[in-house]
Amino acid sequence: MSFPHRDFSNPDAKTCWLSCLFQALWHSTVFHAVFEKDLVAEKYQPALDEALLTALQQTWGQYKADDCNNMQEEVVEAEVQSGGREHADPKPESIVGALVPADGLVGGFGEGYGDMSEALACLQSELSDSTNLAAIALSDRMVLLPLLATEGVLPSPAMAWKQALEWQVNTAALISVDITVPQLTRENIESLVGLWLPTHGATADQENALPDILNTPSDASEKGSLGSSHKMVALVCYMFHLQHYVAFCQRQSNPARCCFFNDLPELTNGVPKEVDWAQVPQICGQYSLTPRLVLYESAETVGEMMQ
Repeated sequence: MSFPHRDFSNPDAKTCWLSCLFQALWHSTVFHAVFEKDLVAEKYQPALDEALLTALQQTWGQYKADDCNNMQEEVVEAEVQSGGREHADPKPESIVGALVPADGLVGGFGEGYGDMSEALACLQSELSDSTNLAAIALSDRMVLLPLLATEGVLPSPAMAWKQALEWQVNTAALISVDITVPQLTRENIESLVGLWLPTHGATADQENALPDILNTPSDASEKGSLGSSHKMVALVCYMFHLQHYVAFCQRQSNPARCCFFNDLPELTNGVPKEVDWAQVPQICGQYSLTPRLVLYESAETVGEMMQ
C-alpha cells in the first residue's frame, strides 16, 4: 500500500520548500520506517538543540491520517487495482480533511523562503549530532550529492551514480541528488525530466509515450533508477519564475503512477493529484517545473525492512 497522503497549507506562499521536503521524506519507505520505529514524539524527546527534529515530529503527528482515512485509502486502492477507478483520486477532499499547517516546520527551519536542499542538509547534520543512536544511524544512511550542469550536457542519473561510486557512497540507503541547472526552455525541461523519469512498472503504452531520449541504449541509471540498486522516491521541481517548489512522489502500490504535491495549486491548474509518470515530462514543460532534487532509496534496504 502507498502511504496515506495529505496536502499542506501555504497561506503566505513561503513554505513550499518545507512541505516538499516533508513529502519526500514521508514517502520514503526507509525514512518512514526508521522514523516511526524510533524517532516519533511518542518514542523520543529531542534535546533543546534539536529544533529540526522537534519540528519534524510535530508535523509528522499532524500529518498522520486517522483510521477513517486509512480505510478509505484501502477501499479506493482496491478499486483501482480491480480496474473500477483507474484514475481515481486516492483521497477525495471530503475524506482528506483539513490542510496540514507548516507552522511546526517553520518553527524549526526558520521563517521566510528557503532552499530545500539546504534544509535537507541541515536536518542530516542535526541528526548526526544527536545523542540518540537511532538519529545518528539515520543520518549515516543519508547522502546528498551535488550535481552541476555542464555546458551542453543535461545532468543525468548516470552522472550522479558515477559520482556516488567515486565518493564511495553508493551503498547508502538514502541518496538525494541536488541538481543545479540554469533556467531552461520547455524542450530542455522535458528532456531533463525524461532522463530522471522512473519507467519501472510502466505499461508498454506508457513506455512508448516517453520521450525518445529514454528509448536510446544507455546504462540502467539513465532510465530513472540510480545505478541498479536505488529506486526513486520523489522528484522535486522548481518554478524559477515564481520561486516555488512542487513534488512528484512515487506510489508504492503502483510504480507507474505518482502523487503530485503543490501547496499553491492555483499555479498548476488542471494537474490532478495523481498522474502517470509518463505524463510528468509534459506537465513539467507546460508549467516550467525544473528538476531540483531527486530522492532515491536502496531497493535492498527496502526489501530487508519488508521481511
